[in-house]
Amino acid sequence: MTTPLPSEQTPGPDHSAPEYETVAESTVEPKTRAAAYGAGGSAVVATFINYLIDVMFYNGEQVPPDVPLAVTGVVYLAVVSGGAFAASYLARHVNR
Repeated sequence: MTTPLPSEQTPGPDHSAPEYETVAESTVEPKTRAAAYGAGGSAVVATFINYLIDVMFYNGEQVPPDVPLAVTGVVYLAVVSGGAFAASYLARHVNR
């Protein structure tokens, strides 16, 4: 007896993915949308914070800025992830 390939298997009624008639029925969760918008907005804030760090600590008159890559990475990681988390945390929850 051979095992059917994954492409030949049909999902059961309890494990099948929902099929939507239109794109409007498959809306994105508010918390997911808020996290995406929060990450995008936080990237702008992180760029401004990185500029402030350059001006205050690394003699901001030079082009390109002299902020070390590790500092820039930590600033972007902290600000963008914090902004995405805060936005998704504050977004309304959908009851199911």
